[in-house]
Amino acid sequence: MLKGNPSRRPVVVAPTETLAPDVAKAPKHLSAAGRNIWDRLAPDLVRAKILRVTDRELFALLVDALEDFYSATKLLKKQGLSYVSSSPHTPEMRRLNPLYLIKDRSRREAIRLMNMCGMSPVSRTAVFAHLAREAGGQVHDALPANAAPPEEAGLYGQRH
Repeated sequence: MLKGNPSRRPVVVAPTETLAPDVAKAPKHLSAAGRNIWDRLAPDLVRAKILRVTDRELFALLVDALEDFYSATKLLKKQGLSYVSSSPHTPEMRRLNPLYLIKDRSRREAIRLMNMCGMSPVSRTAVFAHLAREAGGQVHDALPANAAPPEEAGLYGQRH
C-alpha cells in the first residue's frame, strides 16, 4: 500500500515555463529536409514538455545535425565507404569517403545535443537527480546514489 511521502522529503517540481502556441512550428531558416525532421519530432517533444520556447535554437542545431547525418548516410549508400584515387607515385589507393567523417561528426553532435535537450533516458535521469539534490531532497531508490550532476555527466559540454 502506498503511504505518500512518509520521510517528508522535498518534492522536486520542474520549473514551469509558458509554452507559446507556435513553439512546435519549424523556424523559417531550416531547409525543407530540416523542417520535415522538425515537424516529425517537435510536436511530441512539446507534448512531453521537453521542447520549450527557450530551447528552440538548440533544437534547431540538433535538427541541422540530424539533417547532415541523414544526408551523409544517403550519399554514402550510393557512393560507398571508400573510393579509389591515384597519383604519379601510387597507381591505385583506396581512401575513406569524406562523407563518412561528416556522418560520424554529425552523429556525435546529434547525440551530444540530444543529451543537452534531455532527450535520452540517461540525461533525463541525471537532470532529475541533480534537481532533487539541489532541492535538498534525496534521489529515489531507482537512481544510483552517486549519479553525477548533468555537467559532470557530460550533458552541458564535453570534458577536456
